[in-house]
Amino acid sequence: MPDVKKILIVRFSSIGDIVLTSPIIRCLHLHYPKTELHFLTKKNYTPLIENHPAIQRVYAITHSIQEVWDDILHEEYDYIIDLHKNRHSRKLSAIRHAQYLSFHKRNIEKWLLVNTKINLLPNEHIVERYFHAVSSLGVTYDQCGLDFYFPRQTNFHIHNLPKVFQNGYGVIVLGAQHFTKQIPSSILSQVIRIVDFPVLLIGDENDREKGEEICQHLPSLHIYNAAGLFDLPSSADIIQQSQWVLTGDTGMMHIAAALKKKVISVWGSTVPQFGMKPIFPNNSANFSFIIENKDVHCRPCSKLGFPRCPNKHFYCMNTISPQQIADAICK
Repeated sequence: MPDVKKILIVRFSSIGDIVLTSPIIRCLHLHYPKTELHFLTKKNYTPLIENHPAIQRVYAITHSIQEVWDDILHEEYDYIIDLHKNRHSRKLSAIRHAQYLSFHKRNIEKWLLVNTKINLLPNEHIVERYFHAVSSLGVTYDQCGLDFYFPRQTNFHIHNLPKVFQNGYGVIVLGAQHFTKQIPSSILSQVIRIVDFPVLLIGDENDREKGEEICQHLPSLHIYNAAGLFDLPSSADIIQQSQWVLTGDTGMMHIAAALKKKVISVWGSTVPQFGMKPIFPNNSANFSFIIENKDVHCRPCSKLGFPRCPNKHFYCMNTISPQQIADAICK
């Protein structure tokens, strides 16, 4: 085993992608327990990583690596593990005293799937793809899934909720980074009506209005709109104390998987074949239920998502069966 004193792990964004680096951190720490592990990310995402017990230092940037370049040079890393791999992160390959490691993003295969519907992607999760970056260090995936670490306290306290929620509730994630990953309000309202179980709606301030709209349509049911009321760790705490989580292809989906919750994920413009579906210890299928309409010919239309449906019909989400989602929740 080589003498490795310091390693820098790089992933700028976003929520899900950073949570998906947690197996790399865990396995590096297990393989090199005396090695210092540092992490470079954007300032908005530091709550995802700053409480990790194996990470000794977190670099938070706003716009550019140049903000922390001198500090990185001063640390004299043995290895830089680039799990973002874009033109900004690749600048770190210029640091001569550190060995630069990265992975194959499969962008050509993703482009082919989006533009020609020909799938040449390997049947491989992004977590497994990340581990190709550290294979030369002798580090392999331990099949133990994802991790998420909380601060000592969050702003969420279950006893502040109405009493009916204190005997169990489900969580619905309202938003997503892109509109074409969001489950429409009309479908969510029908699912809530069928399931008839206490539900907390979570999201950021941009999702608040969507949550209010759902609550107004279902005044007699037990729904609590928490969108915009809690920060990221507190929203994760809401998930931690839930019975199940209904979500689109979102970062909160991966937090729910890290917390070993039952996840019902609904896929619109993106597809699980990109390698980003929920991942659990030993690839257990007992926690994950994937809902998608495979007969929509224009799927996938993007590897990331769009602010609106390019074809103006949004069939990929609008044709999803609320009953199928409800059945997965109740299963």
